[in-house]
Amino acid sequence: MGSFKCQDYRHWTYPKTLKEVIDIPDGLYEYVNDFKIHVFEIAWLSEEEISRFTSDFRIVANFFVNKRKNTDYIPDDPMEIDHVDEILKLLSVMTGDNRYEQILAAPEKGQVKNMCDVAERLEKIGIAKGMAEGMAVLMAAIKDARAGHSYEDLVAKYGEEVAKNALLMK
Repeated sequence: MGSFKCQDYRHWTYPKTLKEVIDIPDGLYEYVNDFKIHVFEIAWLSEEEISRFTSDFRIVANFFVNKRKNTDYIPDDPMEIDHVDEILKLLSVMTGDNRYEQILAAPEKGQVKNMCDVAERLEKIGIAKGMAEGMAVLMAAIKDARAGHSYEDLVAKYGEEVAKNALLMK
């Protein structure tokens, strides 16, 4: 059987019964119990179906439906989350995105009340990561500038903006 990845968002096409996946010798078919699995394709629920949920599962279903429709979807559900820890761990596992668990590790995790708060925390994580990466690039460029690399070499390696800043700070 195939493995599910949240990013795939395809309808289930694999067998749904035991008899569909095993080879049964002739004459024994009627003696083998046929166990059936029920597959719920959460990412394919309608708005009406999602609205019937009153628990945190409505938030999860809404997330997966919107993520299927738009892979760049930013969580914007204002419904209050009752089980923040469990929802964020589920999203982390199902999406393969550990930033949801990073939110749980943050000191302000108690301030997360809905998916809008989650989106805000994800944005802050992204900004911090970008700043750290940018600082590392700038520090490397400064090191190269101090080592005597030309402006042209710095531009080729780091881009014009970083090269200018590196030469100013060397």
